[in-house]
Amino acid sequence: MGGKFDVIGLGMSCVDCILKVESVENLNRVSVLDWTIQGGGKASTAMVAAARLGAKTSVITRIGQDEAGELIISEFKKYGVDTSRIIVQEGYSTPVLFILVDAKGSPRWIDAKVLKDCVLPEPVKHMVKLAEAKNQFKNIIIRKHVEGEFDFVTEGRILLLDCFQPECLDAAIAARKNNVETCLDMYFHPNLKELLRNITYCIPSRRAAANFTGETDPEAMCRKLLRLGPEVVGVTLGEEGSVFMTKKGEVVKQKAFRVQVVDTTGAGDVFHGAFCYGVAQGWSLPKIVEFSSAVAALKCRRLGGRAGIPSLDETEGFLRRFKQSINMT
Repeated sequence: MGGKFDVIGLGMSCVDCILKVESVENLNRVSVLDWTIQGGGKASTAMVAAARLGAKTSVITRIGQDEAGELIISEFKKYGVDTSRIIVQEGYSTPVLFILVDAKGSPRWIDAKVLKDCVLPEPVKHMVKLAEAKNQFKNIIIRKHVEGEFDFVTEGRILLLDCFQPECLDAAIAARKNNVETCLDMYFHPNLKELLRNITYCIPSRRAAANFTGETDPEAMCRKLLRLGPEVVGVTLGEEGSVFMTKKGEVVKQKAFRVQVVDTTGAGDVFHGAFCYGVAQGWSLPKIVEFSSAVAALKCRRLGGRAGIPSLDETEGFLRRFKQSINMT
């Protein structure tokens, strides 16, 4: 089971331009307090998180022959993520996203047009121009995969999918046939039910799980999703923590760790990366969930989805101090 890599991710990559503001309520008066430009994307950021923790990771993603694509590759290399399977596709525009983060650390995705008349740092202004230029082109349809194209997924201990690439179903099937575990950051996919039949760990956000299942209670969401195929289902609940269930009847409830929150952008992505790292280590489910919660919380102390991702030593130290503080009370 698995080989060259601990974790392989397949999903979308983008560039995130993140602006810290006092409030996101009045978009006509955006005053920038802080800013950052980082790589983004669910599976992509998860691979960065797993790499920061010490895992050998690779990413299967698609970028354009453009400046944003070059930024994405350079950042993957900076964090030690293997880039040999990145597809650089002519005619495809690498997505550039813009995110406003308020004083509480809550993000709001906005159209680049909102920022057109705002006073912005030059690098962000440049990204706005890039985004506007991209809107002139229509991204081409992803080509159909060929026989054996997804053999690469068998080189990982676990495969993470984010639903944003049409190929993820074929990759999940290939992984399952070769006894490679799969983890899904569930979102809309035209063949979601078939996809779920080939997933080991399904970990949606509360919103994604509620939209799909029609349930409001996280445990009810887990039960309904478990019936569709996954062996383990977990629903992430933001500041309320998470709930996990297994087909064998195990239930794991994890409270969120308290930190000084600057930005929650990408916290769920980082959780998935840490979760896959724990699976690759062979840990028990309760240990994996606790660890992933800590990594995701620590990420929130800095602006952007990746800048605050902690190392393994930092995370273990945080958990050790947390448990010591409990024992003292």
